[in-house]
Amino acid sequence: KVTPTTFWNDTLANTNYISDGKKGAPVFYVFFDPWCSACHKFFTESRDLVANGKVEIRWIGFGLMQDYPGHPVGRSSLEAVAKIYSAKDKTAAFRNYMGQNIMPDVEVDKSLEKELNDHIRLERFVTNGGNPTPTAIFKSKNNILGVKIGIAAPMIGVIIKSEAYNDGVNKNKEVSRNKTKTSSAQ
Repeated sequence: KVTPTTFWNDTLANTNYISDGKKGAPVFYVFFDPWCSACHKFFTESRDLVANGKVEIRWIGFGLMQDYPGHPVGRSSLEAVAKIYSAKDKTAAFRNYMGQNIMPDVEVDKSLEKELNDHIRLERFVTNGGNPTPTAIFKSKNNILGVKIGIAAPMIGVIIKSEAYNDGVNKNKEVSRNKTKTSSAQ
């Protein structure tokens, strides 16, 4: 049986992720596709939070994009993920690619194929079959899991400071629902 606790402690914690940030800071698992422009923007916007020790982002790479015309890396974004994960220092390879579009010049480790396909299945599970990236999963201080699909990096700072994050009550969701009802009634 999968519970929020087992999903966080067993599934996510045992996924081959790329750690970026301070250990002991609030953790956000973020699914990224290396060809996703929103993911690159999220990476750039998250640099201050990471550098200031406000967050540890655990990046989970997956690739769904194919035959991107003129793209410098292979024929799929999955190949780009495989190259990043095949690098001797995958965190440095990830930062170089996301920050400067410098892909590691490495041979792809073929043993990663199943694992990277598992990342795709995991992302599909979290997004209920969609693939809007970046998608973040976080846990409040009271062990309530939250998912933000298509998240912007500044939102992490808002989440960490929020009452919902700190006391585990999802008041933000209620506010969103109320705004939607109000908007539709006008």
